[in-house]
Amino acid sequence: MKNKVLLCGLIAVSIVFSACSAKKAASGSSASLPTQKASTENLSIKSSANTDAAKAAGSADNKAEGKVEEKKVITNASIYIVENDLGKLSQAIHQKTQEFNGYIESEEAFENKITARVRIPADKFDSFVAYTEKGFSVKNKSISSENITDVYVDNEARLKNLRAQEEQVLSILKKANTVEEVLKVQTELYKIRGDAEALEARKKSWDKQVDYATITISADKNVIVEETKKTIIGGSDFIKSIGKGFSNTSVALILAIEHILIFVFSNIIVLGVLTAAGIFGYKKYKKIYKK
Repeated sequence: MKNKVLLCGLIAVSIVFSACSAKKAASGSSASLPTQKASTENLSIKSSANTDAAKAAGSADNKAEGKVEEKKVITNASIYIVENDLGKLSQAIHQKTQEFNGYIESEEAFENKITARVRIPADKFDSFVAYTEKGFSVKNKSISSENITDVYVDNEARLKNLRAQEEQVLSILKKANTVEEVLKVQTELYKIRGDAEALEARKKSWDKQVDYATITISADKNVIVEETKKTIIGGSDFIKSIGKGFSNTSVALILAIEHILIFVFSNIIVLGVLTAAGIFGYKKYKKIYKK
């Protein structure tokens, strides 16, 4: 009997312990589910952030490539024109330049010649050249272009590097403790800024040349030479012409004789001295030659 009671007690205790362990396991599994869910959400957020960053980086690279691929071309033209009215030509050039949002960089105007240096927006270059050819007598034209894309991109990269160096040197300058350190850092800073300003000035000059094409216009006035009319003289006009010619020749001879006489009488003393000296020298020479 006692053995039976002890056996029943052990069975009851084991049942209670089994129930408790099952309850703990259930609670433990339910607690781990939120943790796994949170971890999954974090992974999803990180993955999304990485994707967005990759997209942004790709977009930036595409923009950079697009900027590099944009060609930088400097265009120049030289046009020679011959016109009857240079004033009208100059007025027309000024008017068309303003219409195309350009400007006259320089101009020299003379009585029979005009030289003008015109800056026209690059997208209006062909239209302006076509206008001059259509409206005026163009005798000569030359067009040249220079692709500076490679040197322009190289200049941009060097400028960017110098700006980054400038930021680094400024941060070092803030940490300098002695006067000697400050002077050394400032010397390096001035050098970097000088190089950067030179590259920036070159970039601005290139931008101006790329955005505005240069057209040099030289114009000469068309000088019209009238033809001389030649006619045959006959009859009484021929006799009159002979008489007039004889008269003119006689007057010319008389005037020549008068000028000779005036010269002789006004310089008679000098001429007498020169004549005497010549005769004396000639006689002296003859005596020496005879000996």
